Amino acid sequence: APQKVAPESPLYGVRGTSSILEIESDVLGKLSLIEEDPGPHTTAYGLFADFLNAVRS
Repeated sequence: APQKVAPESPLYGVRGTSSILEIESDVLGKLSLIEEDPGPHTTAYGLFADFLNAVRS
C-alpha cells in the first residue's frame, strides 16, 4: 500500500522521471543512489537490457 514519505527522507525529493535506489545494511546504514531525469539513451538501454533478460529466460 502507498505510504507517506517524510520530508527529511531522500525519497521525498524524487520527481518526474528520476529514480532512486535505497539500500540499508548493517555496515553502511542507508545508502541512496539517485538518477535525476534520465535521458532517452538511458531509458532505451534499460528497456533493451530488460528485453534481453526476458529472451534469455
